[in-house]
Amino acid sequence: MVAGPLPAPSGPGKDRLRLWIRLLRASRSIETELRERLRQEFNTTLPRFDVMAALYRAPEGMLMSDLSRFLLVSNG
Repeated sequence: MVAGPLPAPSGPGKDRLRLWIRLLRASRSIETELRERLRQEFNTTLPRFDVMAALYRAPEGMLMSDLSRFLLVSNG
């Protein structure tokens, strides 16, 4: 069974979809700029900054397992 093409969204659903696409583009643009500034100004990466920010928020320290959960990193 072969399905035909999906109908183009219309009405309020189409407007919502356009809004989500614009939001994703803006988010990607901000992240790209942030990554570039971190690299140029501080010679670091966004993932490295995330680790440093997590450790800064935990002045008493963190276990690696807690850091992994906080950053949503798997051990595999």
